[in-house]
Amino acid sequence: MMPRSYPGHSCFLVKRICDTLDLEGVPEKFPAGGEMKITITMRGTLKKYMPGEAYRVVEVPDNCTCDEALQCIGMNYREIPRFGFVVRNGMRCSIFDRLEEGDELKAWSQVSGG
Repeated sequence: MMPRSYPGHSCFLVKRICDTLDLEGVPEKFPAGGEMKITITMRGTLKKYMPGEAYRVVEVPDNCTCDEALQCIGMNYREIPRFGFVVRNGMRCSIFDRLEEGDELKAWSQVSGG
């Protein structure tokens, strides 16, 4: 089962890595207190990663990328077969585009047809 969001914390994967490596004194990638709310929706076959939910409003670090926002809900697009693309506020964008407060992020599976 996919973990839910972690309100009040930076992206849990970054935190886990820093804790594991005991990186004391290294500046944080996402300073504490700098969080924003976005809406994440899965489309196509990716809906199975958010069962029973049409969308999820999550807190993510300020200025995070689409990739980092997906990681905050436990999704690593590199490990998902047939991951397609992301859409930010209705426009297709790069997985590395930066998000802003109130953005709507949709992740789509690969689309095929003929």
